[in-house]
Amino acid sequence: MRVAARSALAGSEIFQVGFVVADLDASLRAFARSFGLSSWLGWNYDGELLGWRSFEGEPAEFSMRLAIAGEGPQVELIEAVDGPDVYSGWLAEGEPARLHHFGFVVDSFEATRERLQAEGAPLVMAAGGHGIDGDGAFGYFDTRGSGTGLWTEVIQPARERRVPGEVIEIEGV
Repeated sequence: MRVAARSALAGSEIFQVGFVVADLDASLRAFARSFGLSSWLGWNYDGELLGWRSFEGEPAEFSMRLAIAGEGPQVELIEAVDGPDVYSGWLAEGEPARLHHFGFVVDSFEATRERLQAEGAPLVMAAGGHGIDGDGAFGYFDTRGSGTGLWTEVIQPARERRVPGEVIEIEGV
């Protein structure tokens, strides 16, 4: 699906649909049962994997567990571990999972950041340096007030991504 709006992301494909989850392991099983997504790649995004992290424009220490499956778009499940972050508080009491963001791949994180911020979408949380060569960046822009209630993630992929921390196969689906 292409974004049709006049924005910094006009014409871009939705690369990722991201959910915040209360319990990553339970959500992996639920998404496998409900949607047939039984093969996942998992990472711990923390200070060991990420070369830099920021929250509201300041250096920050946050971490999360995440898993991705599929493509066109890929599905991402994120469990907040330590904040400050844009995930904590996203779930209502007792809610196991909730749609959080659409993610878009861009050639230049910085150029897209400048355009989105000029359009009134502030960058709240960002990180990068997770590629083999210390490249790659991602960030969450606050587009919740645009009528969608969702965040927008901008992703400049690493040229070569580190191997996943785990490959997860959910049996019996």
